[in-house]
Amino acid sequence: MKHRLKNFSALFLFCILLPYTLAMLTGKAGRVEEKVETDGIYVTDTTSHGTERISEEAYLLGAMAASISPKFEMEALKAQAVLLRTNLYEAYIREGNKTERTVEDEAIGQQYLDYWQMRDLWGEKEEQWKERYMQAVRETAGEIMTYEGIPVQAPYFYVSAGRTRDASEVFRAEEHPYLTGVECPQDMLCPEFSVQYTYSARILDKKLQQFWEEQGAASEEGIFAMELTRDNSGYILQVTDRKSGKSCSGEAMRTFLGLPSSCFEWKEENNKIIITVKGKGHGIGMSQFGANELAKQGEDSSAILNHFFHGIEIQKSE
Repeated sequence: MKHRLKNFSALFLFCILLPYTLAMLTGKAGRVEEKVETDGIYVTDTTSHGTERISEEAYLLGAMAASISPKFEMEALKAQAVLLRTNLYEAYIREGNKTERTVEDEAIGQQYLDYWQMRDLWGEKEEQWKERYMQAVRETAGEIMTYEGIPVQAPYFYVSAGRTRDASEVFRAEEHPYLTGVECPQDMLCPEFSVQYTYSARILDKKLQQFWEEQGAASEEGIFAMELTRDNSGYILQVTDRKSGKSCSGEAMRTFLGLPSSCFEWKEENNKIIITVKGKGHGIGMSQFGANELAKQGEDSSAILNHFFHGIEIQKSE
């Protein structure tokens, strides 16, 4: 059990770094300058210059700025605020310093922006967008998602391939029953729902040969010699090279090819390989685009979160 939980935590931290981020966002940010009083948890950021303590609200402001567009509906922003606070408290319970009420930013695995990065990103709209984020944080003050009284691990991503993924299929574990696949027909409205990439068949085959060589396998059969295993939401769980028998995850292949998600398929036309990809992100947890569409339909943040996370309760943190 402990081994499987450790594996899930590692995969979760990998997944949570995959979601859609705003344009110009590069790398993990540091200090958030917003001065907000709090009796909650503090996030510590240790660098070569020392360790900084960031208040809970200031951290959430920076995390919101790094993870979701300020143009989204307020109820979608509030859902994101609850989700980020939940991950903060989950990390605190798992690895935090209970005496000092602190948790290291690396334990949370969430990017966040500081004052200067927000200013560079938004320019003259900085105060306007910050106020929208802070409104979402204030109006959900203390709210976290729990399952059987325990803060959940709450991943998110930009847009699904039409259905979110079931964690039991992805991680081959049953410890996270709240991460089940849900239908997201509204995601098909997204301009980035489906995209195509065209490659020279010869060049792509060479790239794939390089990939399998790095995996310790020699493959000369090309793209159509690979067997794809999918989950019930259409995302590729495993890619197997038929010649060598070597396998890798769909996420590893998607990362190698630079694709927006692991829900993809390919076909050959005139010595070209056309790869069609659906969705953007890992597909587990909350679809931000889907959340925004639900907000447009009048759903509040609580209903949105209950749509994407099965059997959770929204409670006030102590």
